[in-house]
Amino acid sequence: MNKFEIIKYNSSYKEKLFLYLKRIGSNNSDKYIEYCLSRSEDEIPAIIVVDESDNVVGCQLFFTTEAFVKGEQRAVAWGHETYLNEEYRSYAGLEFVIAINCDYIMGIGLSDINRKLQKKLKNVIVDTAFNYFYIDIFFPWGIVKKLFKTPPPSLKNIESVKAKVTFNLVHDASEIIIPNNGFWFKHKIEYDIIRDQNFINYRFINNSVYNYSVYEYHNDNGDSCYFVVRPILFRGIPTLLLVDYRYIGDERLLDYILACVKKIARKNQIGVIQTTGAMKDVENAFESLFCIKRPAECVIHKSLKPKSSDYISITPADSDVDFNR
Repeated sequence: MNKFEIIKYNSSYKEKLFLYLKRIGSNNSDKYIEYCLSRSEDEIPAIIVVDESDNVVGCQLFFTTEAFVKGEQRAVAWGHETYLNEEYRSYAGLEFVIAINCDYIMGIGLSDINRKLQKKLKNVIVDTAFNYFYIDIFFPWGIVKKLFKTPPPSLKNIESVKAKVTFNLVHDASEIIIPNNGFWFKHKIEYDIIRDQNFINYRFINNSVYNYSVYEYHNDNGDSCYFVVRPILFRGIPTLLLVDYRYIGDERLLDYILACVKKIARKNQIGVIQTTGAMKDVENAFESLFCIKRPAECVIHKSLKPKSSDYISITPADSDVDFNR
């Protein structure tokens, strides 16, 4: 039996972990791996498994953030890049699973094996999360582009878009009216993941991996919202990914967001819009626009078992869902 140790990541392992992630066949770019490792010493550090020669043989990376959970603000993390070398799984696997099964860890996108494991651990699989797809008039053109293997388009730099109301392009998160210190749904759901200036700037506006377009709208009545989009290829078809969104105030704000996203897609001749949502009002709004709906399984720790079905907001910006498009 090979010796091993499960430890918290520190920067002395950066090169070894980088090479390990490349060696195991990750399809992610060097920029993405660098981005992940830049956050791996946050309040909730990554977990790595090392052998007797101090080489990395397994890892669990985290995207650390803040959430308002059942009346308390706390650090939480979305798990991603979970690997353990096959020769270690029979005797290190259980200890590794226990090490990463903490009450602050969440995940999106479960494999068959992971789903079975989470059920055995009695963790909560969120069954209200769905992926939504809207097919628009430029979809046939997208099929043609797929046949010619056209790369994803770059969005036109539109400073303002009028769709029921006027949304303005955001150059810094300070331009967004952010309520409740970044907890937009603080009094509405049990598990509210932060979207403050730091998060929006780091995750979107100053992101080193992808270029995002962030738009905001607010008025003098206290209504405020923003959304984030970027173009992707989904199964080879040009698609506009609605990466993130938040809103507070008028119940029509989400409808305004969707109308604006639809208009941006048309201006860029993109025939598919995709996003993820979990809240009931999100589901109601999306089902009036998005014509295809597929489950997007999310798991949270059993200690955070909710009291109601409408308790968490999830978008592609959470975990590595966005980056894997």
